[in-house]
Amino acid sequence: HGYISFFEADSLEVAKELLDHACQWLKSKGLQTALGPINLNTWLPYRFRTDWSDEQVFSWEPHQPKSYPEYFTQLGFSSVAEYHSQGYQGLKELFASTKEAYDRALFNGYQFRPFCAEQMLEKDIPSLHRITMAAFQNNFLFEPVPLDYFKEFYLPLAKKEFLEHAVFAV
Repeated sequence: HGYISFFEADSLEVAKELLDHACQWLKSKGLQTALGPINLNTWLPYRFRTDWSDEQVFSWEPHQPKSYPEYFTQLGFSSVAEYHSQGYQGLKELFASTKEAYDRALFNGYQFRPFCAEQMLEKDIPSLHRITMAAFQNNFLFEPVPLDYFKEFYLPLAKKEFLEHAVFAV
């Protein structure tokens, strides 16, 4: 697979020229399939938003003009995978949907501890790295990354996100 990255176009004509050039270049390198948009790898922006019916958008979701997926489709590309982020309108709904699993975990000896800013680099980020590498290893286009890269990527996110309701089950 070859990746088409950092796509920007203000018209179908410009998109056609860019995608034709990118595909010709990938073909000259012996690659048979062009995938895009993927900005270097799937740890960075790697997809288009296509469902505009839901106004709730998470900070990590793609943000691009609505025309971009249309350009790719009109120029012969097709979707190879689709993703969906599930959100809840309130904590009451989330609590109700997870209470049975939570009670079962407590019964089986699990404990829950919050994320800790003081332990973030030493304990939490390395734990999240191990969990992530194991949990996503069979996902489409997953590429494992070293712990140092993972820290650089996730630590700024962890510092700005509201982690009061995020816990480790141990």
